Amino acid sequence: MFISRWSQSAIYRRGGARGRIPGWTEFVAPARERAIMWHKIWAESAQTENCVVADIIRKTIAAYHYTIRRVRRDGDKIVNERFAEALSNNNGREFLAEVKKIRGNKACVSSVVDGVCTPDGIADLFK
Repeated sequence: MFISRWSQSAIYRRGGARGRIPGWTEFVAPARERAIMWHKIWAESAQTENCVVADIIRKTIAAYHYTIRRVRRDGDKIVNERFAEALSNNNGREFLAEVKKIRGNKACVSSVVDGVCTPDGIADLFK
């Protein structure tokens, strides 16, 4: 019973709205699927805490959590590798998509330029 509650909370927990984690689909998702598969096998079997399947569950859940930590730690490295791969393969669309992912929507438009506040006045400054 203890393993069942523990594995449910360890496997099915979602991260929330913190944003995307680079490398999640490549690295973390397969480890998560393996952990869920072994949990289902264990749930359909005898459900004892000291069986081979329970040991496999513990190992796959540990591997899943280790993969999450590794991907979060190496997030910048994963992004840089994708960026370099897009550059080396001359994939224009992938390159621009990676640039947009890196930059995000953090750019803000200034509402005042040289003391002028209206859009028409700002446009007149650049004519």
